[in-house]
Amino acid sequence: MPGGKIEPGESLEQALRREVHEELNVQLREVGPTLVVTPPAHGLTPGTELTMHCYSAVPEGALRPGREIDEIVWLASPLDPRAAPAVQVVLPEQPPSAPNT
Repeated sequence: MPGGKIEPGESLEQALRREVHEELNVQLREVGPTLVVTPPAHGLTPGTELTMHCYSAVPEGALRPGREIDEIVWLASPLDPRAAPAVQVVLPEQPPSAPNT
């Protein structure tokens, strides 16, 4: 799940578009907010939560891992051991979708 921090002067949508481009090498269209969650922060002090603003969008082009990404995988279950705590919270809340092939 692409993510990152908002840079000074960026809107939430601008940060989303930048992060997705950096991590997956695609542009987005039909961007819209879906939900906000506060899952546990992975790798930080226990009890630390983060605020995640989740969006839906349609990618333009083939997904390719960016410089920070080792591989792209589709997780069908939040119980998958590769799922970070934030994914475990967000995935059950999202409507089902299929990989863009």
